[in-house]
Amino acid sequence: MSYLSQCMDEFFTSSKTLAYSTENHVRKFVAYIEGLGGTKADSLKSIVREDVEECVGYYHRRGSICSVNSLDNHLNALKSFYTFLDKNYKGDNIFHLIKDWNVFRQTMIDRYNLIEARPKDYLLNEDICNLLEYFNSQPDEYPALAIFCKLMLVAPAKRTVLANLSRENFSFDYREMRVNGVDIELPIALSRSITHEMRRSKPLETTSSIFAQIVGSEKFKGETFNNQLYYALQKSGYAVPEGKHSFAVEAIRISAILNLFSQNVNLYAISKVASITVQGVWNLVEKYAGDIAKAKISQQIQDGVCQCSYYEFL
Repeated sequence: MSYLSQCMDEFFTSSKTLAYSTENHVRKFVAYIEGLGGTKADSLKSIVREDVEECVGYYHRRGSICSVNSLDNHLNALKSFYTFLDKNYKGDNIFHLIKDWNVFRQTMIDRYNLIEARPKDYLLNEDICNLLEYFNSQPDEYPALAIFCKLMLVAPAKRTVLANLSRENFSFDYREMRVNGVDIELPIALSRSITHEMRRSKPLETTSSIFAQIVGSEKFKGETFNNQLYYALQKSGYAVPEGKHSFAVEAIRISAILNLFSQNVNLYAISKVASITVQGVWNLVEKYAGDIAKAKISQQIQDGVCQCSYYEFL
């Protein structure tokens, strides 16, 4: 274990009320520094502001820091960490050497083209990744919601459809799921999570919903997930709207549909699993990702023509 990791562990144990987002971003920074090799992780004085900038760039390329909100979360977490190091005589606070904080921050916003404002009706991929990281690190916090969100990302069906999935919608080992007449193969980790939760819960008499069973309530309703998602997003570092205590899971569904489109999945296939018309899918794409849709038309036609058997004769 590096000296930086030891300091990180002490920082975590020094505060019982440390937010998950703060821990997550500090862990990312420490992992990045250790990944560089050399002596930086054991000689804190060798870590400089440029390392912070490059760390942001590293996670930007990995899709974890793509917005200004995520950048601020990352920087605020590191400021708290370095305040602890300085206060406990473990290392100098490198942020004290930054003369103009706004310039420092804006440099990274411009350099990595970070998104200033978040969309209102769907989640960015970085927000989804942060949410999934939170679910995976806190498996007992929202077990039903975590499984629900992951299933929605795999198969963006309507909330009411997914919330009412029963044991009969899955294969015996939960490796496959049938939704809206489509058989979907599930990731191994997800199938294991479902298996684990189903084994430690008891079947209910009046409902066959796997989520009602996992929650352990005959009165379970899918609307419950909107409230839970609000707090899960907040804990993951997402800037949730003030004055509200609900965040529609529909945002995850729209994100999943847009991502399937960006991966060139057939519009009919998307409409089938999402249970909306092809025109409905296209309307979502034009509304939320019009630039992407228009940019992909010519390329898709070109790629499609090249795959035709007669192309070599043209």
